[in-house]
Amino acid sequence: MLTNNSRASLTCNLGCIYSCLHQYEKANQALEETVSILDKFSITDYLLKAKTLVYLGIVKKTVSNTMQAKNLIEKGLKLYKGHLLDAHEDILWALLNLGEIYRYLGNYEKAKQVLEQSLLYLNKNNIEDAIPRARILLFLGTVQRDLGSYEEAKNFIEESLTIYRKYFSTDHLPTARVAGQLANLYREIGDFEKAKVLIQESVATYKKNFPENHIDVGWSLVLLGRIYISIGKYKDAKESLEQSLAIYKKSHPNNHRGIAWVSLHLAMAYKELALYEKAKVLLDHCLDLHTQNFGKDHPQTADVLMGFGETYLREGNIDTAHNYFRQALTIYQKHQHFDQYKALENLAELHLKRSSLTDSQTDMAKSQTYKQQALEYFNQALEVIEKGLPPDSSHIIRIRNKIKNLS
Repeated sequence: MLTNNSRASLTCNLGCIYSCLHQYEKANQALEETVSILDKFSITDYLLKAKTLVYLGIVKKTVSNTMQAKNLIEKGLKLYKGHLLDAHEDILWALLNLGEIYRYLGNYEKAKQVLEQSLLYLNKNNIEDAIPRARILLFLGTVQRDLGSYEEAKNFIEESLTIYRKYFSTDHLPTARVAGQLANLYREIGDFEKAKVLIQESVATYKKNFPENHIDVGWSLVLLGRIYISIGKYKDAKESLEQSLAIYKKSHPNNHRGIAWVSLHLAMAYKELALYEKAKVLLDHCLDLHTQNFGKDHPQTADVLMGFGETYLREGNIDTAHNYFRQALTIYQKHQHFDQYKALENLAELHLKRSSLTDSQTDMAKSQTYKQQALEYFNQALEVIEKGLPPDSSHIIRIRNKIKNLS
């Protein structure tokens, strides 16, 4: 007959297995049952309790209960530290996920601090497995990207991909994940050809290893769709993103942040195809979900506000677009987020639009004022972007050319 401790251990392991299989509802149930057994029978197996709390936190993170996830993982780490438990890999895994949670919460400096702590922990405890190091480098690169340190981000993620390719084949799933992240970074830097090659490699790997409706296939299709938008292939973007959204809706409840993420980028494809009403329906849903999951002042909420602004500007509703861009800029600046340059560039374009709609024959002064405001916004955008991107970035070149045309 099983002891209560053995029963708790088996239930915890079952929850971890369900988590690996992406069966998060079953994982959540098993891990919560483990916590209940440990508490009910006052079992002092601190190693088991710490592990259970951390993995329950990871499951909560995956299903968008971000604050619960943070509290659970921090509680687990406190047990590991307080009882001097020898569980290096579990502690490292906890730190990695905690860093990612702080990133979700928009606290990028804290995320960076936790991830750097995980790298120090790895070195201090002589953990020779190269894969944890590769994961830390990937997560650090992602946070550096959020902070606008694109050169550092590129170095971290490229090093991560080098490690994975050294130990695994090109079509290995974790390799494909890192390749997808690096493709997304190249897209943001403006190196679209490199981005396209890497993301196509990533999508091919996922489709080779999973059925067409697998969530990881859906994830890679989002990144492919975003690259298609960047290079002007809007119909291809729409196709990829609609396919991805269908996959996410089969895998997650309608209030999951992943659905909001896909919907936002699909809305941008609709905007480019002049399907403005369809774009706004998706953006309304995104705004509700982002406000619920992240709060109204989070950079990801600002991304949705930017989407609204761009859509209304395309429709010619300039005043409404201006309000959305200003709201987004305020949030980005509050978090010192690199994407503030996008809001500044959009505000510049908006003032150019105002200038073009002003009759220069009857109101020359007003038209020139709008152009001067546009120039100021372009200069502010350039000041932000030059701090994070290489000088030959297509984004820097684009903004410089706009300034030159106005000067």
